[in-house]
Amino acid sequence: MGENHPARSLVTVMLLTGAVVVGGAEGAIRAVRLRCEHLENPFGVGDRTPRLSWEAVADGRGQRQTAWRIIVASSPEIIARREGDLWDTGRVEGDATQDHRYAGRPLLSNQPCW
Repeated sequence: MGENHPARSLVTVMLLTGAVVVGGAEGAIRAVRLRCEHLENPFGVGDRTPRLSWEAVADGRGQRQTAWRIIVASSPEIIARREGDLWDTGRVEGDATQDHRYAGRPLLSNQPCW
């Protein structure tokens, strides 16, 4: 397909940065139910700037997400190194987990992403 067609494949991996301290308790927070355009593990999406979302799950009580980071890579090897050659937001302060618009390198039609 030509460059004017929307991206057809985007699989996302989102990594929350670090532990969060709330009320004196420290623990891990995990991103689960990773979604692209509100779909888990979509085969493809029809948008070059898809919305990315997740749910934050804490190991202990009284913890919440206070920062996040989205990494998008062109291969599983790159994402395994926690690098994003297509997009890396860096650490972003905030608790929002819904509808973050992809703002990285332009996506090509049928381009797989991790």
